[in-house]
Amino acid sequence: MKQIAVLALAIAGIIHLYISPNHYSHAPAHGIFFALSGTAQVVWAIAAFVRTNRTIYYTGVALSGGLVVLWLLTQVWTPPFSEMAEPVDIWMILSKAAEVIAFFALVFFMNTWTDQDGEEQDEPKLGRNIAGGLVTAAVAGLIFYGGGYAAEPMLPALQHATGGAHDDSDGHHADDEDDHDDSDDHHADGEDAHADVEDGHDDSDGHHADDEDAHADDNRQQEVAEAGAMVMPFDLEKTIHVFETMDNGGLQQVVAKDAEDSEQIELIRSHLSEEADRFASGDFSDPARIHGEDMPGLTALAAGADQVNIEYSELSDGAQIVYASDDADLVEAIHLWFKAQLADHGDHATDHADGDGHAKDEDHTEDGHAEDSNHEGEDASEHHDDGDQGAVDDPTVHTVTVYKSPTCGCCQKWVEHMEEAGFTVEAHDMDDMTVVKDEQDVPSNLHSCHTAVVDGYVIEGHVPAESVAQLLTKRPNISGLAVPGMPIGSPGMEVEGYDAHPYDVVAYDEAGLSGIFASYR
Repeated sequence: MKQIAVLALAIAGIIHLYISPNHYSHAPAHGIFFALSGTAQVVWAIAAFVRTNRTIYYTGVALSGGLVVLWLLTQVWTPPFSEMAEPVDIWMILSKAAEVIAFFALVFFMNTWTDQDGEEQDEPKLGRNIAGGLVTAAVAGLIFYGGGYAAEPMLPALQHATGGAHDDSDGHHADDEDDHDDSDDHHADGEDAHADVEDGHDDSDGHHADDEDAHADDNRQQEVAEAGAMVMPFDLEKTIHVFETMDNGGLQQVVAKDAEDSEQIELIRSHLSEEADRFASGDFSDPARIHGEDMPGLTALAAGADQVNIEYSELSDGAQIVYASDDADLVEAIHLWFKAQLADHGDHATDHADGDGHAKDEDHTEDGHAEDSNHEGEDASEHHDDGDQGAVDDPTVHTVTVYKSPTCGCCQKWVEHMEEAGFTVEAHDMDDMTVVKDEQDVPSNLHSCHTAVVDGYVIEGHVPAESVAQLLTKRPNISGLAVPGMPIGSPGMEVEGYDAHPYDVVAYDEAGLSGIFASYR
């Protein structure tokens, strides 16, 4: 039994040491505690392997059963130094299982143990030993829990996650600047500006404050990137996040900058698939680890997850999650959450809400048509010259009726793309796009952001004007065309600095059967 206890607690300690950096990003105090408790467990295992006495025995009970009791307390009540319980993952389950095994192994060992110091045990009484072990574990767990809360006000710097609130990072940064730059002329100017404020002259101080804010934002984004690298398996420098708000929720995408980078695409899909499952169960611990537990919208989403429809799907160059809810407060929480992620991820993310970051590609002329064959479209019978994209005989004959969210920036860009191609477009802002898609019988696996109708055909998503023109010319016996998701580089989804990704225009019929109408590479 002794050997089992030693091995089990050593395993628990090694696991705690292994996961302590990850928990540090969730809350610094938690990471430190995991590192200390893991070290104590490994040291105990070594000591117990060498010799056994009452002190070692009861210490082992506290380091096994006591930590299990502490974990149970933090799952029921708010843990110290945090507003959210530590996430339950495979490592946490393994460590708790090892501690439970160690605890009962120690209790049974105590029942047959002869003290190596020569002291004979009293008559073995298993019931008494179990009761004593449970009491020791309970007392140790309560001491750990209460001690954490007692230390919390004395160690405020350890209360928030590494990616904590903006206000905190701004404050700490300002303090660091004041302490570090006493001898710097630039800092002296800042001090003079501060003095000017006191005298009512605040112009130079305004510039200094702007510099401080910009520097703090850079530091914040760097902290988030470092924390994100511990949670997200893909490379932030090789991928881009898209956070598109919609009237009933939002669309989150992660796509590879290089559409041929199969390694990053697989990592994106694996991660987002797992995250979608966690979010649906109310587990938003990963965003909390990266951005901080006080991240806007996070608490509301975790509490109301059962009222949010969360749908994962794959893209050709990554994956996406669609969030939708009928609850206005939860929709607002999604929007606040997206806004915070956009601010924290900086250049690694985009929202497509306006023209910033969406300048036309260098390969396009001012009217939006391509000059080369970067998007060479083709169907089953012929190749299309992308230089003719949008060319339609008398396009004003065909009026395109578009239904979109009023907050969807990329939808508006697609409207402009169609107008530039010569179409007359009537745009309607809708509160619930799901109703529109259901009315138009758009297959769920082909959903995108906006839905359009033209001359009896349904156009779902960012379909190029060229393909719409070919549809109206050939008039095949189909229900419509769709570009599922929101591929980077499709009309309205151009992103400055990123190459267009390959995508297909899908034709589908009333039965939901589909095939490739055109491909853009």
